[in-house]
Formats: sequence, structure tokens, C-alpha cells
Amino acid sequence: MLKPSNAEQTVPPAPPSPYWVLLVALLLPGMGQALNNTPWRGLLMACFMVMLGLVTFSLAAVGVSWVGKLAGGLFIYALSVMDAYYWARYRVEICRRDVALPVYPLHMNPRPEDTWNRRYAADGFYYGTAPNDFLREVEPALPRAGHVLCLGEGEGRNAVFLAQCGHTVVAMDQSAVGLEKAQRLAREQGVAIATQVADLATWDLASAAPAGGWDGIVSIWCHMPAALRHALHQRMAVALKPGGVLVLEAYRPEQLRYGTGGPPTVDLLPTLAELQRDFADLALLVASAPERDVQEGKGHAGMSAVVQVLARRPV
Repeated sequence: MLKPSNAEQTVPPAPPSPYWVLLVALLLPGMGQALNNTPWRGLLMACFMVMLGLVTFSLAAVGVSWVGKLAGGLFIYALSVMDAYYWARYRVEICRRDVALPVYPLHMNPRPEDTWNRRYAADGFYYGTAPNDFLREVEPALPRAGHVLCLGEGEGRNAVFLAQCGHTVVAMDQSAVGLEKAQRLAREQGVAIATQVADLATWDLASAAPAGGWDGIVSIWCHMPAALRHALHQRMAVALKPGGVLVLEAYRPEQLRYGTGGPPTVDLLPTLAELQRDFADLALLVASAPERDVQEGKGHAGMSAVVQVLARRPV
């Protein structure tokens, strides 16, 4: 069985204020992009500003004002200022949301684990300490006293609940900070869980399983890009032992109308039809797409469009 993680807890600094980036971009062309961790972008802007400024200066007629002579450079200057400001706002927003947006080029946003580490470093529990309602409802369907893997477990509320029900639990997440809080919550509740810091895009669920596979795999609000999701679902199904149970709840695309939690991009939101295809080799005990009130800390609050799956691997 996996051991509790003792990974060093590092929390990267928050993105700079968009207004500070705007001021720097106004005074020092190109430096606003540097503050957004895209120095090459700022250098490119500065080069184009100089080149177009020289072009319009050389082509300007006699008597044209200095503003007219440098119009090309000033145009790029204005673009660079707006670019720096709006990218700064973008970076702050994705740090505030439930996930960083991994579908965009990496130079445009913080690493997902940095975003989650920063969020979980705050006082309290972002999604509360009570387990997910759907998980609590279907927990009796899990094999008794089984080995259960919780994916994208964050601060550990669901893993601790399952441990209280008698299961041997491994909580996996990309955030070392979140998993440290999960261990703390487990100690406070008088139970033990194991934790594993890993990237779900590449982590081998089957090799980490006990002999024969997992009795249960739980995926609650564990949203992945569409390009990775199908392969992950296949790995989840294979990692279950015969008779093992999968529990999944996620937001679906219609959730974007509500804005009460979950990722802000449709690429991270599965549909019921997609999940039915991906888990076609399992016996689907529950496969539904309800709208329900989700109240989980300050991260999820309000009516939500979700998809729920309870499935068992045939014996």
C-alpha cells in the first residue's frame, strides 16, 4: 500500500495585480508581459513597436506630427499595454476558479498544481469537510472494508468519510498542500488514510493498486481535459478488481449556465453519453444527469447541472 506523502509543501506566489501590471506596461513597454511570465511575448511586442515605428517614421510626409510619424510604434505600444493587462486579469481569474485551464498553452497560465496549492494553503477547507452527497448516498454499494482510491481528492473530505466507513483509502491529488490538509483532517477525525501526489494524466492507477485491483475508485469533481479523459476512464475501469465499484460525479456542460462551481470551460465537462460510452464494459447501476443543489464549502454553492455514475466491474 502507498505510504502517506511527505512531499515538501511549497506555495507559489499569487499572480500580480492586473493594475500593477497595467502601470508597468504603460511605463516600460514589454515589461507587463514579463510580469505575466511571458518575457518572450514582451520582447516580441517591443521589437514590433520599434520596427513599425521606424517604418511609419521613414514613410511620413514632411510636416506630419511626431505622433503621426511614430503611429506604427504607438499602435503596437497600445496593443502591448492591453495585452499585458488582460492576460494579468486572466491569470488572476483562473487562480480564483476551481481549476487552472490546462487546455491553453502553458506559458499563458500557472501550472495547475500551483493554482491548487495556492487555494488549499488558505485557512479552512475550500470545499468544506463534509463528504459529497452522491458519494454518501451510494457508499453502501462499495465492497465492505475495501481498498478505495480517491482521485483528485484535494483536502480529503471524501477520503476521510470512506475511512470512517471502514475502508482502506488512498487519496491521490496533484496538490501536495491539499493532501497535507487531508492528512490533518484524518488525524482530527481519528482515522488513517494514505496519500499520493501524482499527475493523473500519467499516473498508473493499476500498478498502484493492491493485489487484484481496487475495490472502489471514487472520482468526485475530478475534471480532466477531453483529450485525456477517455484514456483516464479506460485506466479506471481496468484498475478495478472484478466486482469493484466506480463512483463518479462531475459537472456537465450545462453547468456553465449556473456558474455555481466547477470549471469555467466546456472542455473539462463530460456528458452522460460520453461516460456511458467510456464505461460501456462496466455494469452501470446509476447513470443520470440530474440538476441538484450542491452546497460544499465556498467552492460549490447552488443549483448545479451534474452527471452521476455508479458502475461495477463484472465478476
